[in-house]
Amino acid sequence: AIGLLFQRMSRGQKRGRTIVFSDVAIIRKVRGRWYWMFRVAELRKQHIIGAKIRVFCVRHERCPLSDGEAGRDGNVVELETAHFVSHPLPLLNGSYSSNQSSSDEGNHDCSFEQSILMGLPHVVVHRMDPLSPMMPPRPIWYDESGVPHGPALSASESLTSGGAGTAESSSSLLAAVEDGTAHSMVQDGQITPSADEITEFLHDRHAEIIIYLEGTCEVTGMALQARHSYRVEDIAFHQTFAPCVFPTSPTSSSAAGGGKRWNPFSRSSKEKVDHDASLTRTVGDETDDNCALEVDFSQFHDLVPAPYDSHSCPYIPSSSLRK
Repeated sequence: AIGLLFQRMSRGQKRGRTIVFSDVAIIRKVRGRWYWMFRVAELRKQHIIGAKIRVFCVRHERCPLSDGEAGRDGNVVELETAHFVSHPLPLLNGSYSSNQSSSDEGNHDCSFEQSILMGLPHVVVHRMDPLSPMMPPRPIWYDESGVPHGPALSASESLTSGGAGTAESSSSLLAAVEDGTAHSMVQDGQITPSADEITEFLHDRHAEIIIYLEGTCEVTGMALQARHSYRVEDIAFHQTFAPCVFPTSPTSSSAAGGGKRWNPFSRSSKEKVDHDASLTRTVGDETDDNCALEVDFSQFHDLVPAPYDSHSCPYIPSSSLRK
């Protein structure tokens, strides 16, 4: 009876509430490619064993009943709509094989299930390539009213409006090539969607990103699951996550005699930590001298501006970046 009572009180559903997800997911561009990211962490000192995460994009599917040629001139076409279709998202894990040729197709450095270390905050990354369900299809896509969108329609409008628009776009592309920024406009031979087009597409498809995190509690041995979701209004463009993991001050390391150990949860996660310019602690007696780092959960949800198109990102392995 005592065992049943303990099992009832330590349910996996209640344990999963100590797993926190960032309030906002971000989309930022790195070397001309869009990447979608969110942050996850564990609040308790007890770690989660075998934590794995899966992500799904649930959205409406709209397919033209004809060949779609009529839509290229801006006309409305008849659509077949399937509501709330689930698409698994491949997650970037950096498992790039040196034996794999750079010309190989597919997400060779991605997987639909990612193992993560819950002892520290972790940023999960999805590369929004042309096959991503979060990206507007190319060369053309249709909204709920059957109105076409995309670069194919823009090119058609430019040709019908005369040669001035075509000459202007060609000169702009030539200037971009000379400046070395053409890779930000074209991805895998296709025009990269803008932030506005991605937002409009996700709004039209009523997209929602659903996250499942599963693992085993090391104290009770029970399986647990945490769920979270992001809608379009929960996504910020051209932002990145503020740092929330800091090394301890040199004073603490000297007091420990240089024998520091990895212990990220030496303090209560509910306490707010204030860092000065040298990232030292201000708590005094509550400081663990053997702690090598500290996690400031007061900055876990904070965002800071990111460049419009970065050369690199600390959450994306260098082997996964565009060469």
